[in-house]
Amino acid sequence: MNTNKKRKRTPRLTRVVITTFLTLVLFAILAISTFAAEGDSGECGDNHSFTNYVSDGNATCTENGTKTAKCDRCNATDTTIDVMSKLGHSFINYESNDDATCQKDGTKTAKCERCDEEHTIMDAGTRLEHVYNGLTCIRCQSPRYLYIAVILFAVIAFILFGMLAAV
Repeated sequence: MNTNKKRKRTPRLTRVVITTFLTLVLFAILAISTFAAEGDSGECGDNHSFTNYVSDGNATCTENGTKTAKCDRCNATDTTIDVMSKLGHSFINYESNDDATCQKDGTKTAKCERCDEEHTIMDAGTRLEHVYNGLTCIRCQSPRYLYIAVILFAVIAFILFGMLAAV
């Protein structure tokens, strides 16, 4: 027998094609397994993609609320502070405190529509008129200066005229 049989050699082009094909198959298997591990199974690791944040509707008058997004590839969620979302107080129904006096305007107070915070401001033009009984106001006990001045002027004038008449 002839032991020196020639081996049939695969042409070089065929080897390149087969090698390229096997390399592509290997990369495809790696890509599919990576995508399955990160995307389909819900395990993105640290590679989540959070893009559509929606407000959670929990902002208050004084505190910012939060917003939440769902990962684009899995069911993971991310919640973060929704900056500049605090609502601020809403004071609209001011009611008089009935505390005006003869000497100063009163105040009025409103309660926030969203929380229990109250806000008090000056109620301009509510100062009361003096009510006199004789020479003293019955509300604030202040003397009636104009009448006292007139009486004093009359007394001084009477005294001066009396002195002049005696001369």
